[in-house]
Amino acid sequence: MTTLSKDLSKDDFHRLARGDLYTFVRIMFPVLYAAPYIDATYIRLLSATLQEVYSEPGRNQIINMPPRHLKSFIASICFPAWLLGRQPSLSIMIACHTLSLSKEHLTGLRKLMRSEEYQAIFGTRIGDKDTEAEFKTTEGGGALAATFETAPTGRGCDHLIVDDPIKADDALSPEALAKCMDFFRDALSSRVNNPATGSKIVVMQRLAVADLTGRLMNLAGYNLLSLPLEAIEHETIPYKLLTRTQTFSRAPGEVLNPARMTPEVVEQMKAQLPDTTFAAQYQQRPMADGGSIVKRDQLQFVDFFEPGPGVVVMSCDMASTTDERSSYSVFQLWRLTPDEIFELHDLRRFRTPPERAGAEALLFAQPHKPHIVLVEDMNAGLLVADTLKRAGLCVETIHPTRSKEERLMRCLAAFHSMKVRLPREAPWLDDFLAEVLAFPGSRHDDQVDAMSQALNFAIRYFQGEIKIKGFSPNGHHIARTRHRPKDHPMRPRPPIRGPRRW
Repeated sequence: MTTLSKDLSKDDFHRLARGDLYTFVRIMFPVLYAAPYIDATYIRLLSATLQEVYSEPGRNQIINMPPRHLKSFIASICFPAWLLGRQPSLSIMIACHTLSLSKEHLTGLRKLMRSEEYQAIFGTRIGDKDTEAEFKTTEGGGALAATFETAPTGRGCDHLIVDDPIKADDALSPEALAKCMDFFRDALSSRVNNPATGSKIVVMQRLAVADLTGRLMNLAGYNLLSLPLEAIEHETIPYKLLTRTQTFSRAPGEVLNPARMTPEVVEQMKAQLPDTTFAAQYQQRPMADGGSIVKRDQLQFVDFFEPGPGVVVMSCDMASTTDERSSYSVFQLWRLTPDEIFELHDLRRFRTPPERAGAEALLFAQPHKPHIVLVEDMNAGLLVADTLKRAGLCVETIHPTRSKEERLMRCLAAFHSMKVRLPREAPWLDDFLAEVLAFPGSRHDDQVDAMSQALNFAIRYFQGEIKIKGFSPNGHHIARTRHRPKDHPMRPRPPIRGPRRW
């Protein structure tokens, strides 16, 4: 057994392992591997995430991680063994893209459960029914190997674990990607006996924008843990280990396990692998059609924005929760110039309770005095819209009917014609570019959503499809019919005067 601490006995660790998956993983590692165990914080986070699935009935979880980081060992072997140890009557289905891979996981699971270490921790035993593709416990539970090649007709489970649902070679086939999703939805997802108490867990490395993770994340009801090999942005993810709350933190550039994969090794991998492969499989950020939708050379960077006439638009994308793994709330301030240039002047990205969203929006709006505010008509967006309307602002609620990718594609002409301008320096610029230039493979998409919302509105405004009270489509201020007292906190500011035109 790998040494965990000199202060505890072997029996102490066995007691801990019954209630803590991370301790169980540490003890079980030498049963399957001869190499020495190398601990890393992400293993604790992964174990804690899976334990949350067990503790929260009906929770569905997606886990995206690079290859060779023990994700299958922990999620598809240790976790089922731990579940059956705690509840021998549970039925677990493990599905992979081929039956041989599912059987391989089942072999590892069986080996753990027959080991001395396991049997010292748990009293669960494998019963008489024990085949290559299935075994039953003496309590009537067990595990079944399934595949994306043949539907498990007539079979049910309490927990469904999907591990690598599609071969890497099929990642470039739209037909194979669609077939994978269809099979999961029609043949596997329905196998969970009671969705209110059971769970569906998808463990995989990303392969394409439209892979199973990409499609499931467009649906409600799935939690996502995405861990790139090399941190792209600051990561702070809280988790519970035993009874204590801990935090998984990484700065940009830090790798998951420096003891196993040094930065030098990562650089060698980048040199050897195509950019698309490294971005998808190792960074969990697949590129659309071999690349991101927006390219850096399609953006204009300026040292300062020239004063002049224009419409000031505030675009809001509001999150529904403050959970560290959820999306952020975003406020963006755009100026639309008469020559149809889109300037991003300010941005705020944050997390706040929904009941505070309206107050935060008002704080952002007051110094900028936007001429119109765009808010999605869902989640905390309705609270923001109500607060800003009561403050006297012009608010337009937006009801999106297309996917996030489609919304960005509809305003792509603005980037191709070099009409999107950004400040060369801003405290929020790096995070904004990291997300926009990686989308749709970015970990978050809230800043992209707010941007797409603003640009699509602006395009319709310049085409004359919609009007902003007090402005003509050329961006010039016209007489307003509504007046506010001079001391009103949201009194519209006068337009920035440009050079006189004769």
